[in-house]
Amino acid sequence: MPQTKKQEIVYTVMMVCVMVYGMVCYNIALDVDGMQNFIFAAALSELPIMGVIGFLLDTFLVGPTAMRIATGWFTPGKDKQVFLVAAISCLSAWMMCPLMSFFATLFFKDSHNANFSPCGCRPQR
Repeated sequence: MPQTKKQEIVYTVMMVCVMVYGMVCYNIALDVDGMQNFIFAAALSELPIMGVIGFLLDTFLVGPTAMRIATGWFTPGKDKQVFLVAAISCLSAWMMCPLMSFFATLFFKDSHNANFSPCGCRPQR
């Protein structure tokens, strides 16, 4: 785990870049019905926008929230550090994936026709 603020920023940038790139590749592959070579280059075009969004979400919302919840479950210094790290990681993924999918839909999909209802049903017109 990062010890200083500078280490925390560098760690966050590295994690956001890797995770955002992977998720963008995955989402493009879903759109084109399978993994193809062009996806790796196409994902680079979305990385700057989604990377900034991911960094801001992780730094100001998800990271502090995950830390607060995890330290409520496990006491740093008393419990094993692996449990605290695993809890923070799981909570971060649990919160970041839906948030990043939401912003990707807003920015890169036909968002005026997007279906944001949790059950997947559209209202009748």
